[in-house]
Amino acid sequence: MVEQVSAKDFSELFGIIAAPGADPAERGSVLVTVKLWDGRTVLGSGLPSDLQPVDIESDQPAITDSKALKPLVRALVDQGKPFVAEMGSDDMVCRIRWTIDSGCGL
Repeated sequence: MVEQVSAKDFSELFGIIAAPGADPAERGSVLVTVKLWDGRTVLGSGLPSDLQPVDIESDQPAITDSKALKPLVRALVDQGKPFVAEMGSDDMVCRIRWTIDSGCGL
């Protein structure tokens, strides 16, 4: 099931991305869509643990290192640069690839 939320500004988007990850069993599909203040949509898709390198990781169920996460979210919004976040530990690891869709087929 896809969670659909909206963000009215950068701070709200940052909070959504840093929040606890989705069910680790969910893979390969869009887990969350975030409608941005400017009409674009951010997509969070589940990934198998060996598919792509991780850009940021946390052994907690949420990302607590805001200093490391903030530039990744800023590059996603400003440049459309995707990134992969991994949260959790042991058999409860969730890996999400965050991308942005401008509505123009990107």
